[in-house]
Amino acid sequence: MNIRYGFIGGLHRSGTSLLTRCLAAHPDASSFGLTSVWEDEGQHLQDVLLPARALGGPGRFAHHAAAVGPKVSAVVADGLRARLLSTWGPLWDGASPVRLSKSPPNLLRGPLLQQIFPGSVLLVMRRHPIAVALATQQMSRRHRRLDLIDLIDHWLIAHEAFEQQRAGLGSVVVIEHSDLVSRPSPTLAAAFSALHLEPVFPPERIVDTDAKYRDQWRSLTSSRFRKSGLLGALDARESRSRSLGYSLEGFAHWSSPVVSSSSMR
Repeated sequence: MNIRYGFIGGLHRSGTSLLTRCLAAHPDASSFGLTSVWEDEGQHLQDVLLPARALGGPGRFAHHAAAVGPKVSAVVADGLRARLLSTWGPLWDGASPVRLSKSPPNLLRGPLLQQIFPGSVLLVMRRHPIAVALATQQMSRRHRRLDLIDLIDHWLIAHEAFEQQRAGLGSVVVIEHSDLVSRPSPTLAAAFSALHLEPVFPPERIVDTDAKYRDQWRSLTSSRFRKSGLLGALDARESRSRSLGYSLEGFAHWSSPVVSSSSMR
């Protein structure tokens, strides 16, 4: 059996769990389930790569130097693959040719993961930075203490780092959250194609959860908050955000297409 690996990454609250469920619904794909770890993420089921919590956690991990995995020798890559498969292997359905592992730090570990698992596909979820920042603040009481601008800076740093890596990656598919919500079947088609799978319909009705964050954003940008300097801080980051396809003036995309893929090298 020709086994293919897909690594799903993206910042916390970007929609990586949703994407994983959609892909794992395919009869020839398998992901982790019922593992008792947070979101059944591969990062918590191994001891080879540092999990996000060891790098500062949601909204912080991309600042850590170890967030980007270093290049390793072929011998080291073989050893890392053996160690990862010793823990991940039994958790996948052995009859499935496509095996998926989802973890937010995969966003910045594509080069290392594709070195450890040659021919693997990196699947990256992107979501508007304002939505990600607001959603991350709501993850827990601890995360509500994270500053909105700091969270947007983290989004910018993480995705700028990913774009710097992108040209050197093998097979990579970038999926925009709003596209997955508004037109799931054609959006998922690129991911299924990269994994050499026939597309299937999404297993669930996909809800636009950005609506509540748009409401929050309208409240935050009321006259009282305008005086606080929030909009000025965002304006200073607008050009960086636009270079990545988004506007911080609201929930708008600046450029298109956002969904993209590159072929296997």
